[in-house]
Amino acid sequence: MSGARGGAERRAWTRALGLLAAIYLSLYPLPFLLEFLRARNLLRLSVAALFGAAALAAAAWALRRRAEWREWAVLAAAALVYAFLLSRMTVLQERLHLLEYGVVALALRAAFAARFAGRRGDSRAQDLATGAAALGATVAAGWLDEGIQALLPNRYYDVRDVGFNALAGALALGVEAALEAARRRGAGARDAARPADFV
Repeated sequence: MSGARGGAERRAWTRALGLLAAIYLSLYPLPFLLEFLRARNLLRLSVAALFGAAALAAAAWALRRRAEWREWAVLAAAALVYAFLLSRMTVLQERLHLLEYGVVALALRAAFAARFAGRRGDSRAQDLATGAAALGATVAAGWLDEGIQALLPNRYYDVRDVGFNALAGALALGVEAALEAARRRGAGARDAARPADFV
Protein backbone atom coordinates (compact mmCIF):
# COMPACT_ATOMS: atom_id res chain seq x y z
CA MET A 1 0.00 0.00 0.00
CA SER A 2 1.40 3.37 -1.01
CA GLY A 3 1.83 6.06 1.60
CA ALA A 4 -0.71 8.37 -0.04
CA ARG A 5 -3.32 5.65 -0.33
CA GLY A 6 -2.64 4.49 3.21
CA GLY A 7 -3.05 8.04 4.48
CA ALA A 8 -6.34 8.42 2.60
CA GLU A 9 -7.60 5.17 4.06
CA ARG A 10 -6.65 6.18 7.61
CA ARG A 11 -8.44 9.50 7.22
CA ALA A 12 -11.54 7.78 5.85
CA TRP A 13 -11.66 5.28 8.73
CA THR A 14 -10.97 8.04 11.26
CA ARG A 15 -13.97 9.99 9.92
CA ALA A 16 -16.25 6.95 9.93
CA LEU A 17 -15.27 5.68 13.37
CA GLY A 18 -15.23 9.20 14.82
CA LEU A 19 -18.78 9.71 13.58
CA LEU A 20 -19.89 6.46 15.19
CA ALA A 21 -18.15 7.37 18.44
CA ALA A 22 -19.95 10.72 18.48
CA ILE A 23 -23.31 8.98 17.95
CA TYR A 24 -22.66 6.45 20.71
CA LEU A 25 -21.46 9.13 23.14
CA SER A 26 -24.63 11.16 22.47
CA LEU A 27 -26.98 8.31 23.38
CA TYR A 28 -27.26 9.22 27.06
CA PRO A 29 -27.50 13.04 26.84
CA LEU A 30 -29.61 13.19 23.66
CA PRO A 31 -33.00 12.59 25.35
CA PHE A 32 -32.38 15.56 27.62
CA LEU A 33 -31.70 17.79 24.62
CA LEU A 34 -34.79 16.51 22.80
CA GLU A 35 -36.94 17.13 25.88
CA PHE A 36 -35.49 20.63 26.23
CA LEU A 37 -36.44 21.40 22.60
CA ARG A 38 -39.87 19.76 22.92
CA ALA A 39 -40.72 21.79 26.03
CA ARG A 40 -40.07 24.97 24.03
CA ASN A 41 -41.93 23.79 20.92
CA LEU A 42 -38.64 23.75 19.00
CA LEU A 43 -38.23 20.05 18.31
CA ARG A 44 -40.15 19.94 15.03
CA LEU A 45 -38.37 23.06 13.79
CA SER A 46 -34.97 21.69 14.80
CA VAL A 47 -35.50 18.37 13.02
CA ALA A 48 -36.78 20.19 9.93
CA ALA A 49 -33.73 22.46 10.01
CA LEU A 50 -31.39 19.44 10.11
CA PHE A 51 -33.03 17.91 7.05
CA GLY A 52 -33.06 21.29 5.31
CA ALA A 53 -29.33 21.63 5.98
CA ALA A 54 -28.78 18.12 4.56
CA ALA A 55 -30.75 19.04 1.41
CA LEU A 56 -28.71 22.23 0.99
CA ALA A 57 -25.48 20.27 1.45
CA ALA A 58 -26.56 17.82 -1.27
CA ALA A 59 -27.42 20.69 -3.62
CA ALA A 60 -24.09 22.42 -2.91
CA TRP A 61 -22.26 19.15 -3.59
CA ALA A 62 -24.05 18.78 -6.93
CA LEU A 63 -23.26 22.38 -7.88
CA ARG A 64 -19.58 21.92 -7.05
CA ARG A 65 -19.47 18.82 -9.22
CA ARG A 66 -21.35 20.61 -12.01
CA ALA A 67 -23.89 17.81 -11.97
CA GLU A 68 -25.88 17.16 -15.12
CA TRP A 69 -29.62 16.72 -15.35
CA ARG A 70 -29.49 12.97 -14.68
CA GLU A 71 -27.85 13.54 -11.29
CA TRP A 72 -30.30 16.30 -10.42
CA ALA A 73 -33.13 13.92 -11.33
CA VAL A 74 -31.71 11.31 -8.94
CA LEU A 75 -31.48 13.91 -6.16
CA ALA A 76 -35.06 15.05 -6.82
CA ALA A 77 -36.33 11.46 -6.69
CA ALA A 78 -34.36 10.87 -3.48
CA ALA A 79 -35.91 13.99 -1.96
CA LEU A 80 -39.39 12.66 -2.73
CA VAL A 81 -38.58 9.29 -1.15
CA TYR A 82 -37.22 10.94 1.98
CA ALA A 83 -40.20 13.30 2.17
CA PHE A 84 -42.58 10.34 1.96
CA LEU A 85 -40.74 8.42 4.68
CA LEU A 86 -40.59 11.45 6.95
CA SER A 87 -44.34 11.97 6.54
CA ARG A 88 -44.92 8.37 7.71
CA MET A 89 -42.68 8.69 10.79
CA THR A 90 -44.90 10.30 13.38
CA VAL A 91 -42.32 10.22 16.22
CA LEU A 92 -40.08 13.18 15.50
CA GLN A 93 -36.88 11.82 17.02
CA GLU A 94 -37.18 8.64 14.94
CA ARG A 95 -36.61 10.78 11.86
CA LEU A 96 -33.06 11.45 13.05
CA HIS A 97 -32.17 7.84 12.22
CA LEU A 98 -32.48 8.63 8.52
CA LEU A 99 -29.82 11.29 8.82
CA GLU A 100 -27.51 9.65 11.35
CA TYR A 101 -27.14 6.25 9.76
CA GLY A 102 -27.35 7.57 6.22
CA VAL A 103 -24.23 9.61 6.91
CA VAL A 104 -22.65 6.65 8.72
CA ALA A 105 -23.24 4.42 5.70
CA LEU A 106 -21.65 6.93 3.32
CA ALA A 107 -18.66 7.38 5.62
CA LEU A 108 -18.19 3.62 5.91
CA ARG A 109 -18.48 3.21 2.16
CA ALA A 110 -15.77 5.81 1.64
CA ALA A 111 -13.56 3.93 4.12
CA PHE A 112 -14.11 0.58 2.42
CA ALA A 113 -13.56 2.17 -1.00
CA ALA A 114 -10.22 3.54 0.23
CA ARG A 115 -9.38 0.11 1.63
CA PHE A 116 -10.10 -1.67 -1.66
CA ALA A 117 -8.67 1.04 -3.94
CA GLY A 118 -6.17 -0.18 -6.51
CA ARG A 119 -7.35 -3.78 -6.55
CA ARG A 120 -7.64 -5.40 -9.95
CA GLY A 121 -10.95 -6.56 -11.30
CA ASP A 122 -14.23 -5.27 -12.60
CA SER A 123 -14.88 -1.83 -11.16
CA ARG A 124 -18.64 -2.30 -10.97
CA ALA A 125 -18.28 -5.59 -9.11
CA GLN A 126 -15.87 -3.85 -6.75
CA ASP A 127 -18.37 -1.02 -6.24
CA LEU A 128 -21.06 -3.59 -5.43
CA ALA A 129 -18.80 -5.35 -2.93
CA THR A 130 -17.85 -2.04 -1.33
CA GLY A 131 -21.50 -1.04 -0.99
CA ALA A 132 -22.42 -4.43 0.49
CA ALA A 133 -19.59 -4.19 3.03
CA ALA A 134 -20.67 -0.67 3.98
CA LEU A 135 -24.30 -1.75 4.39
CA GLY A 136 -23.34 -4.74 6.52
CA ALA A 137 -21.14 -2.57 8.73
CA THR A 138 -23.92 0.03 9.03
CA VAL A 139 -26.46 -2.59 10.10
CA ALA A 140 -24.01 -3.92 12.69
CA ALA A 141 -23.26 -0.41 13.95
CA GLY A 142 -26.97 0.39 14.21
CA TRP A 143 -27.60 -2.81 16.13
CA LEU A 144 -24.75 -2.01 18.50
CA ASP A 145 -26.33 1.43 18.97
CA GLU A 146 -29.51 -0.23 20.22
CA GLY A 147 -27.51 -2.67 22.36
CA ILE A 148 -25.84 0.25 24.11
CA GLN A 149 -29.23 1.87 24.66
CA ALA A 150 -30.44 -1.29 26.40
CA LEU A 151 -27.77 -0.68 29.05
CA LEU A 152 -28.60 2.98 29.67
CA PRO A 153 -31.11 4.00 32.37
CA ASN A 154 -32.87 6.54 30.16
CA ARG A 155 -32.94 4.53 26.90
CA TYR A 156 -34.29 1.16 25.80
CA TYR A 157 -33.71 -1.38 23.04
CA ASP A 158 -36.13 -1.01 20.11
CA VAL A 159 -35.92 -3.44 17.22
CA ARG A 160 -37.80 -0.92 15.05
CA ASP A 161 -34.89 1.46 15.42
CA VAL A 162 -32.53 -1.28 14.23
CA GLY A 163 -34.70 -1.42 11.11
CA PHE A 164 -34.69 2.37 10.74
CA ASN A 165 -30.89 2.41 10.95
CA ALA A 166 -30.61 -0.31 8.30
CA LEU A 167 -33.14 1.48 6.08
CA ALA A 168 -31.25 4.76 6.43
CA GLY A 169 -28.01 3.11 5.37
CA ALA A 170 -29.60 1.30 2.43
CA LEU A 171 -31.27 4.50 1.22
CA ALA A 172 -28.11 6.59 1.38
CA LEU A 173 -26.05 3.92 -0.37
CA GLY A 174 -28.77 3.45 -2.97
CA VAL A 175 -28.84 7.16 -3.75
CA GLU A 176 -25.05 7.23 -4.02
CA ALA A 177 -25.10 4.23 -6.38
CA ALA A 178 -27.83 5.87 -8.49
CA LEU A 179 -25.79 9.07 -8.70
CA GLU A 180 -22.73 7.11 -9.81
CA ALA A 181 -24.80 5.33 -12.47
CA ALA A 182 -26.16 8.67 -13.66
CA ARG A 183 -22.62 10.08 -13.91
CA ARG A 184 -21.47 7.07 -15.91
CA ARG A 185 -24.45 7.28 -18.23
CA GLY A 186 -23.84 10.98 -18.76
CA ALA A 187 -20.17 10.36 -19.51
CA GLY A 188 -21.13 7.61 -21.97
CA ALA A 189 -23.60 9.89 -23.71
CA ARG A 190 -20.99 12.63 -24.05
CA ASP A 191 -18.46 10.19 -25.48
CA ALA A 192 -20.99 8.90 -27.99
CA ALA A 193 -21.85 12.45 -29.06
CA ARG A 194 -18.23 13.37 -29.83
CA PRO A 195 -17.30 13.27 -33.53
CA ALA A 196 -15.03 10.38 -34.43
CA ASP A 197 -11.36 11.20 -34.96
CA PHE A 198 -10.07 10.18 -38.37
CA VAL A 199 -6.39 9.91 -39.17
